[in-house]
Amino acid sequence: MKAHVRAGWSCVVAIGCMAGCVPSMPTYESDGSGGSTAGATTAGAGGAGDAGCPVDNPQAPTIVSDLSPKTAVVNAPSVFTVTGLELPPTTVAFISWCLGAGGVGSPLFPDNNISPTRDSATFTCVPKMAGSQTAIVKTAPGCAVLNTFTVVFTP
Repeated sequence: MKAHVRAGWSCVVAIGCMAGCVPSMPTYESDGSGGSTAGATTAGAGGAGDAGCPVDNPQAPTIVSDLSPKTAVVNAPSVFTVTGLELPPTTVAFISWCLGAGGVGSPLFPDNNISPTRDSATFTCVPKMAGSQTAIVKTAPGCAVLNTFTVVFTP
């Protein structure tokens, strides 16, 4: 057995099958550009090489240009909007210390389907710790990082 850690999940892999996955806080590493990553594939938005990850269309690449708002209040439900182009229906967000349906550190799935024009998605969570937090938008859980942002949670 070999243990793998993906942003938001700690898993034990046995003979190619996922077993024993539990939510965990993502760990962030510097990617050398002054930003941070959560240990996911960043070579192209499709996460080439990751089975089950969406594959980017070269004629219409996936782009995440913004996450708003950039501030939220601790213990108050907050709706965050991701905007961009060609967002896959599997798009997820990870926001440090923001409690979603799966718990703190688990992926935030869109509140509804991605917009029909595939240019926005909303995510709801409850901030649990004041301070600057990292928000990561991915093509799907365990797949390519599309962009990272800083969100400030105030008391």
